[in-house]
Amino acid sequence: MTSPETDLAIAFAKRKLVTGESGVWVRESGEARRALFRRNLQITGEAGQESVTLRGEVIAGNGQAQRNRYEELMTAVDKGRLKSMQKITELDLIPLDQGGNVASVRFLGSKDQAMECEIIGFHMPTYLARCNWAEGDGSFSIEGDHRVLAFIVQHKNDLSKTWNALEGE
Repeated sequence: MTSPETDLAIAFAKRKLVTGESGVWVRESGEARRALFRRNLQITGEAGQESVTLRGEVIAGNGQAQRNRYEELMTAVDKGRLKSMQKITELDLIPLDQGGNVASVRFLGSKDQAMECEIIGFHMPTYLARCNWAEGDGSFSIEGDHRVLAFIVQHKNDLSKTWNALEGE
């Protein structure tokens, strides 16, 4: 039996969301090692057409730190502190149940990219989705409204491409 928070997080992740116009990643600030990005989306939600902003961050040379965090989650699963649930096939994410009355629920993604996602905000007024992964020697992160977790997972490579194009300049 899973916690109510895990069940709700899984429902959020599986939600079919209609996205309309999707902007491109725009660099908001940055330096040689770290850059912040923004991307606007139009989604169709309960309140009709809504604008949602995604925030991205890239840190060069930080890929190993993300791989270490991923390994810590894997160790927690191996030791029984977190229970892996049935994989959400369409997103290639495995929900992790850590019991009830928690503030966030984590998901494990691709081991190759040390991808992990999280829905934060249980027992708080608002929710947030965040995904982190490693690519090469860099770490990448995208966060936004909890309803766009699937969009983040499916389109995360757009941030990588934007970063790589800027690095090539």
